[in-house]
Amino acid sequence: QCNVDQIGDGIKVMLRGQIVSKKAIISTSFKAPTMLFPKMYLESVFYNMISNALKYSKTGVTPDICITSKKEQGRVILTFSDNGLGIDLDRHGNNIFKLNQVFHSGYDSKGIGLFMTKTQIETFGGQISVTSQPGVGTTFTIVF
Repeated sequence: QCNVDQIGDGIKVMLRGQIVSKKAIISTSFKAPTMLFPKMYLESVFYNMISNALKYSKTGVTPDICITSKKEQGRVILTFSDNGLGIDLDRHGNNIFKLNQVFHSGYDSKGIGLFMTKTQIETFGGQISVTSQPGVGTTFTIVF
């Protein structure tokens, strides 16, 4: 069993420098406080989701990141939402989780994070999906 609040707190400590420098707000609502998933992989998912939200935040806008968990039909649903740059899914939707895909130029991106996150989630029977609007933000929904 992984405690999602503890995982989130640990990742926030790891990313403290970026969170402080961007004055990011990270809010959480964990209605499903624990879940069965390998801790190392769940930490990686949290790290990639939060670090991407910080990296692709809008200049001059305080990053607002919201992480939630809930249980529906016996499965845990974890969401990561932000108010960042967003992704044009009409252009990039088919490639969003593919290896070496980068959607914003001028950032230190290698196109590995989302690919790795999807692989880790699907390896253990989960699914990940995304909704996004350029200039508005992005929400990743993960079902375990």
